[in-house]
Amino acid sequence: LIVTGGGGLALLVGLALLGTASGSFELSSILSNADLREHPFYAAATVLILIACFTKSAQFPFQFWLPGAMSAPSPASAYLHSATMVKAGVFLLARLWPVLAGTEAWFWIVGGAGLATLLLGACAAKMSRDECRTVDWRTVGYEDGVAGQPGDRIGEHRRACAEYGVTPDLNAYLAGRTAGLREYCQPHNGY
Repeated sequence: LIVTGGGGLALLVGLALLGTASGSFELSSILSNADLREHPFYAAATVLILIACFTKSAQFPFQFWLPGAMSAPSPASAYLHSATMVKAGVFLLARLWPVLAGTEAWFWIVGGAGLATLLLGACAAKMSRDECRTVDWRTVGYEDGVAGQPGDRIGEHRRACAEYGVTPDLNAYLAGRTAGLREYCQPHNGY
């Protein structure tokens, strides 16, 4: 909550600086302002908005809040607390792309954070001992189902937790996966 709340404050200040630099707080005016990059507030606004995006989408160095959100009391609250926030950060980056992208600061900050997130995610791809012991298997099943993961995905979780002597709760996983598949198997996904 502190990270995403701080990101929200960074977004508020960043957009205030961007609007002040643009001379308007209308998004259409901000996006069409060709002289915006020359304003002294532009760099600070860009950095603050990028911090907001990184906190919302759990990018490095703000990735640590996401596992806590995934252990929410129910699959629905886990989804709302994690996936919605991640999408908000990605949407914000995409929406402000015409104004913020194309600068050296953008390239190095976004590229560096993206690369660090990629490498960190690759290193932490398997479940830890604590995750295997405390994870809500229904939530894991739901996430796998809503993402359209194959049915044998539980095997990967079993192998990851076997080295810690933990066996996943198959019934909870399957109940969650079934609920997730109901979300996934919709016309917009080709089903």
